[in-house]
Amino acid sequence: MGCHDEGVFTPDGGEDSRDLGAEVSRTFRELPGSLNIMRESPGAWPGASSPAMDELRFEAELKGPPPWGDDPVMAARNLAVALSVAAADHAHSFADAVERYAPYAPAASARAAAEACGQMAWLCQPGVGARERVRRMTNERLRSFADELKAVRRVPALAARERQVTDTIADLRGTAATLGYRLNGVYLAPDPPGMAELVAKLFAEDVGGLMYHLMSSTSHGRIAGMMRSVVADPAPVGLIGPQTGRISLQPHDAAVQASAVLIALRVGVGALAAHSGWDTTDWDQRWTAAAVVADAARRQFEPGGPTGPA
Repeated sequence: MGCHDEGVFTPDGGEDSRDLGAEVSRTFRELPGSLNIMRESPGAWPGASSPAMDELRFEAELKGPPPWGDDPVMAARNLAVALSVAAADHAHSFADAVERYAPYAPAASARAAAEACGQMAWLCQPGVGARERVRRMTNERLRSFADELKAVRRVPALAARERQVTDTIADLRGTAATLGYRLNGVYLAPDPPGMAELVAKLFAEDVGGLMYHLMSSTSHGRIAGMMRSVVADPAPVGLIGPQTGRISLQPHDAAVQASAVLIALRVGVGALAAHSGWDTTDWDQRWTAAAVVADAARRQFEPGGPTGPA
């Protein structure tokens, strides 16, 4: 084991941790496969009694001319399904990085998976209704086009694309106004939450914001993510398994990140499955198996654990 200059424990690997990393990787690889089966099965279309199917009856009153579309309610759900593909992909990349005991790559994949899950949970939030779901999906479209507009404006050769994006934004906002949505700057009011807020909502108390900050710092090459650790005393709630005393939440600690990814997947995929009326039996079993392994890995590096500080 090792310590940085502030005396905070930082695991430095070893055969035991490598073996456990391989076990974490194996169980994580099973999750994307289970999600793919659930998403692509004959029953993947919204169930007859599911909230998603019920909301399709509002399709006619919420449709609009291109680029708005004739099926915005289904489009909102389809965006959530696409985000589930992204979450599964990033979880698989996380497994690959953990298996080769990469010090920083797991944080980037964990962050991306959590972001996809945060958006998924927000889009599939129960009880908000079709109209609100379409508003949220449209704001995501507007946010994406606004980001693209900033990028293409820097390249004179893309002037034609700049005009196209500008027109698309104007058309979407125009249709939204016609349908009775209130406009506020680029977005349909109220403004959409930021990514950090969406991720933080996946976790109990404030641990989500802390985890997102640490993983983002690593992904962006910040000193806080590359060299420092954050110690919580007492340990925050929200990560898998009981925790007592002092625990190091390290941005490059794959064991802790594994717990964070699992919670994000549980909330995000759970929201989509509930909205769609999916059978989650196989997914629940594989998720529980992965949680047991992730908890064992995290305990290995806790104070008093086999490779943790005394």
